[in-house]
Amino acid sequence: MRSIVLILIMCFTYYSHAAISFNDLYLKSLSNNELIKSKKAELNNAKINKSMAWSSLAPTVSANYVHTKQQIPDSVKASGLSIREDQITSALNVQQPLFQGGGEYYGLKAASVDINRAQSELEEQKRQIYIQLTELFYNYLALVSDNKNNEKLINSVARRVNELKQRARVGRSNPADLLSAQAQLSQLKANLNLSQAQAENLKHSLYEITGEEITGQLIDKLNTPKQLPSLGVWMEKLQQRSDIVTQKQILKISELQKNITQTQHMPKLSVDGIYYFERTGNFFESDWSVSLNLTLPIFEGGQTYFESKKNTQQILIQKLNLTNLSRRSEIQLKNQFKLTQALFEQVKQYKSTLEISQKAYNQQMRDYRSGLISYLEASQAERDYFEILKTADRQEYELKKQWLKLKAQAGDLK
Repeated sequence: MRSIVLILIMCFTYYSHAAISFNDLYLKSLSNNELIKSKKAELNNAKINKSMAWSSLAPTVSANYVHTKQQIPDSVKASGLSIREDQITSALNVQQPLFQGGGEYYGLKAASVDINRAQSELEEQKRQIYIQLTELFYNYLALVSDNKNNEKLINSVARRVNELKQRARVGRSNPADLLSAQAQLSQLKANLNLSQAQAENLKHSLYEITGEEITGQLIDKLNTPKQLPSLGVWMEKLQQRSDIVTQKQILKISELQKNITQTQHMPKLSVDGIYYFERTGNFFESDWSVSLNLTLPIFEGGQTYFESKKNTQQILIQKLNLTNLSRRSEIQLKNQFKLTQALFEQVKQYKSTLEISQKAYNQQMRDYRSGLISYLEASQAERDYFEILKTADRQEYELKKQWLKLKAQAGDLK
């Protein structure tokens, strides 16, 4: 029994602290994020609205029952007219719209387009979450990388402090060098504590997006391509980006709304049928009646005319919004492409720079131990090397972050 409990505890500990990748976080967000759930609910509403639009073409069926009790004057009774004090009418009414000016068909089209609009808005929300996660995830990993390199520097400076203490005992080192090294070590530890707290805060910030506390270790599984695809490839994808598609759908709905308004000038035709279960009066022997109803609008105070003018202005507004969105998106994509392209080159250069810097650092450390250079020179060389090391690692994560943002700017989330 103890073995089973131990195994369960070990499994729980493993899964609760398992390594988590960017894709894992993104999938958590798609499942838990309230904004995603809200957009899904809007999509369901749009589907319901389409079903409601279909109902405008369906017949209307109703049943009614009227029981009238009235007093019959003596004069009417004396006249010999057959009028009952109790009159009961019960019937089944059916109304079938035949033609409502065509607005009902435009309404169906608009409802279908609105479903596409809601779907595009859902995809846009996913894209925005993708961008937010990219920013948080790689900023966190960059901080973690800085902290690891700072720990290496702290260990190196700590060794240097011990060396200076030994040298100071035999008079081979200036006491000021030891004090300088100890001050540097203290400052590095303080900076590391602050940076580690900042990294944890970034990790906790993921809860807002993913809807789940992240307890496991975050790992990077992304491999950037060796060569950046050309700008033309990204520009082709841009027109299918979710926010641009959404704006196109909104424009189309505005155009259909104008068509719906214009159909208010058209005649409307419907058929009404009544089947009587019980009937009083002169037609008490008649069981049914059918009527064909034609309505032709002539003048409604100009309401339809002005509504159509408003629709025209709304179409113009949506066209301008689409043009503006497309232009801004193109500019943002081009800027993102240039930034990512520059980072590709910078990362390549930093790899060679880091190799040279490491060789120079190792040589200067040998010179320092041989007494050829002072501690201050060795300390500066050490700081320079670790700064290049941190920058090189940070640039790797920055490249991955900007690469994913470039994909997101083009609407490619795969």
